[in-house]
Amino acid sequence: MRRSLAVVGTATALTAVFTSSATAATGWRITGTHSGAALRAVAAVSAKNVWAVGSETVSGKNRALVRHWNGKTWKTVAVPAALKGISLDHVAASSSTNVWVTGTDGHEKAYSLRWDGGKWRTGPTHTTFEPEGDAIAAIGKKDVWLLGMGADDLGAGHARHFDGKHWKAVSVPGWVSDVSAVSSRDIWAIGLVSGKNGYEAAVTHWNGKTWRRVSTGTEDVMYDSVRALGAKNVWVSGSEGGKVLHWNGEKWASTSPGHGILRVGSLVSDGAKGLWGVADGTRLLRYRAGHWSLSALPQRAGHTTRIEALAQVDGTTSVWGVGVLTVSKGDEDVETADVIVKYGH
Repeated sequence: MRRSLAVVGTATALTAVFTSSATAATGWRITGTHSGAALRAVAAVSAKNVWAVGSETVSGKNRALVRHWNGKTWKTVAVPAALKGISLDHVAASSSTNVWVTGTDGHEKAYSLRWDGGKWRTGPTHTTFEPEGDAIAAIGKKDVWLLGMGADDLGAGHARHFDGKHWKAVSVPGWVSDVSAVSSRDIWAIGLVSGKNGYEAAVTHWNGKTWRRVSTGTEDVMYDSVRALGAKNVWVSGSEGGKVLHWNGEKWASTSPGHGILRVGSLVSDGAKGLWGVADGTRLLRYRAGHWSLSALPQRAGHTTRIEALAQVDGTTSVWGVGVLTVSKGDEDVETADVIVKYGH
């Protein structure tokens, strides 16, 4: 299972490298693609320090893929040889010396790694029910969360917290697929829990002491992304007509971008009191002054651009997006290359 949450019940030698300035009408542009690869997550420390992770196929074998933007170009960063065969799902960073990535080996074993500015350090590993890497909240070097799926049940979760020296297991209501932190005492997450009528979508919150489930009144949908921009400004996106929820510190409100959208994926700030989001993986949404607008992603000839994740460069209106290029073959969309897109300077 990757990225979307199914809810039951209620509630590398690179074979090709392309660089292009092809620009969509929205101001987004493709900055690069690499065949035989797929990118799943992106994190921006600054305008000159961005990380993207996923996997690539080399000589018929899968291996971990980490790319780093230094302000001028994207370069591949090798992972430890023992972990080359894993696929990476998440990345989070609080600084250039505190970059965390997680992934799995495809056999229900989850891994975590930390980049300290010069080399990788291996973090905790665990057995998981599905091949899905842990979600990460890297608040600081002495404040890191790994949250994911337990080993026995799709709705069972696990959480571990790092204080700079030790890892501690912390009780969590269910599986966490995405997490976003305002501060050490204000963290929001989405995932699944086991309910009376099957698995239910759930929003959970850390208040500095405990993780608790928070009712939004829409537990019968699928949650895909959570973005906490402030204590009174939390956004959760998902399916069921592309529903998007907003927490203002007192209550939840629901909004829908319309346009026939079924799913709203990754959400980030646009740096101008609004939001960017991904519609059904293949289009872009923008929320400004209470209104949604829809626009196309930049494309390669004969391919469809599919975006998995977005990351805003803090303090700017620049946003990075990563994903894959696909081609239609029969009834399937086949991934052929990774893709990196950018908005702004």
